Amino acid sequence: MVETSQKIHDLTLLFLSQNLNASGLSAAELTKLYLETEKEISAVFKESKGPGVSFKP
Repeated sequence: MVETSQKIHDLTLLFLSQNLNASGLSAAELTKLYLETEKEISAVFKESKGPGVSFKP
């Protein structure tokens, strides 16, 4: 499960880094977007796998 969490974390960072120039967002805006995305991913993991599963960068 940890490997899956790490892969999702890595893909999220890759997605955000690839879209940095095209998006025109500031670093602060991208950080906020990443943190919001991470919270959503964590919620999905908790709902799908039950308690005790977390997503940690």
